[in-house]
Amino acid sequence: MEPEEALEAMDKVEKDLKPKRSRNISVRAIQTEGESVLVEWNDDGLHRAFIPVTEVSDGKCSASVLKAGIPYGVDWGRYIDTANIAATEITQALYRAGFWMPVDIEERVIRAPNVINQAVGISAAHLRRAAKNDMEE
Repeated sequence: MEPEEALEAMDKVEKDLKPKRSRNISVRAIQTEGESVLVEWNDDGLHRAFIPVTEVSDGKCSASVLKAGIPYGVDWGRYIDTANIAATEITQALYRAGFWMPVDIEERVIRAPNVINQAVGISAAHLRRAAKNDMEE
């Protein structure tokens, strides 16, 4: 290895070893409990976590602190079999209600969301039971 290459390699190693500044993310304080605060943020989806109160400044917090926080909430996705809900339950509910073609939805545009909500509601009961059973274990 040439001396210039060695110096470049050493510079790269030094840069990799330096602590990287984490970007700041806007957060909303939900609840304060002692020295911790439950915050909510939207970074490719909504998240909540408990973090130290001292880490929030002007409604912002570093991404690394948020990542290290104690997550709050149920990971609902863990209980959802999206293939079954989307393909089976909602589709069958729409068929049962007479929604077979786009024109059916156009003619009864107010009824279609209710049918979909009802189909998802069936799955919501399963979701609630599964999450509750998991939390009791």
